[in-house]
Amino acid sequence: MLSQADIPGSSLWDLELLHTQDPIEQNSREETKKAVMFHFQKIVWQKRDGRYDWKKIGFREKYHEVFREISDIRKLTTSEDWFHTSTDQNPADILSRGCGPKQLQKRKWWQRPAGYRIQKTSGQSQL
Repeated sequence: MLSQADIPGSSLWDLELLHTQDPIEQNSREETKKAVMFHFQKIVWQKRDGRYDWKKIGFREKYHEVFREISDIRKLTTSEDWFHTSTDQNPADILSRGCGPKQLQKRKWWQRPAGYRIQKTSGQSQL
């Protein structure tokens, strides 16, 4: 199985895609399970000297890191830049809603929900 170190410039999301694109060839259930479990580990990327290393961190360190990232995002954007999509329509939540390997193959979960459009005036996404 490939690791993120094998693919320079890849993200965790890219690896998840890689592991779920052709599950028949990759022992679907086990590979999908590994890809999903990969996300739930308390792991963070650190870039040092042009290469990436894993660093396991605790909750407190992760909380402060996420808080700093959110603060940076809030400084760089306004509330008008953000739109709401309900969890049942959010493709990022598909695995947490119980989608299995076979269903994942059939769905175009990397695309936006059908009928999705943005109305700038309300600041909300509308379906």
